[in-house]
Amino acid sequence: MAAQPGSGIAHDPRWLAAGAGGFLAAAAELWLIRGLPGGMLMGWFASLPVLAAGFAAGPVAAIGAGGLAGVLLWLVSGPWPVLHFAALAGLPGMALPLLAMRPQGFVPGGAMVFFGLYPLLLLGWGAMEFAAYPGGVMGMLADSIRQAMQEFPALAVSETMQARVARLIPVLLALWLAVITSINAMIAQRLLARRGFALLPSLDLAAVRLPFWYALLPPAAAGVWLMDLDDGLRLAVFLILLLPFFFQGLAGVHRRSAGLRGRGVALTGFYVLMVYFLPTIGPAVVALGLYDQWARRAPRGGNPT
Repeated sequence: MAAQPGSGIAHDPRWLAAGAGGFLAAAAELWLIRGLPGGMLMGWFASLPVLAAGFAAGPVAAIGAGGLAGVLLWLVSGPWPVLHFAALAGLPGMALPLLAMRPQGFVPGGAMVFFGLYPLLLLGWGAMEFAAYPGGVMGMLADSIRQAMQEFPALAVSETMQARVARLIPVLLALWLAVITSINAMIAQRLLARRGFALLPSLDLAAVRLPFWYALLPPAAAGVWLMDLDDGLRLAVFLILLLPFFFQGLAGVHRRSAGLRGRGVALTGFYVLMVYFLPTIGPAVVALGLYDQWARRAPRGGNPT
């Protein structure tokens, strides 16, 4: 039986999106690992084509784009670039469409949980990989910071400060991964929506909510203090598990600002202050996220949802 016009893989939007996303993602990663000008910036956006493929044609397209990018990187540069891409761009780019896209629209709770659990998997892998290293993975991070200070004397700080920074590096990396992936997701959705290619309507940040069961994990992480682990590793596990509540707290800020005049200016000021006073404002945002986990949601006007 003859094939119908317009049928087959070449005409399937999922595979067309996967092909385009895979090639662009591989190109961005190669730009980074080959040390080309602007390579660091290109590396930050390596997940953007994978996310765009998913938001345009569904989770299957995102998985296809990430898989194709991995194959291309393996053929061109070998396994290590594949691992780097998969850990920081490919897997997050595939996971968000898979976890958040539903027939009724974006349901971001599962994707937010991903930002709490996935960095723990990477941290666990690092702990096993560097188990023989003096001080384990935290010792490796501390030595990396000392080496960076030697190469860039302008960044030199005291040994005490280096130790403090080393303890927070896993948390900062987890926060960076969540922020970069979220920014790429918003850019991809906005670009697709403007051109009419978005599969689902854009998500209102104020609608973000975690699954209820996730609230059980930070108290469980507090029990990690009873285990025979490095102090920095225990702190990292606890704080990483709090990251989804940090983002839920940000959603709460957006929701509560819905009725304000000059809302854009107010939110911009809030984020600027948060950057400068993160040690103070950050815990308050987490506390707001924890409160919203149990509080009934109220839209503009004060009526509970």
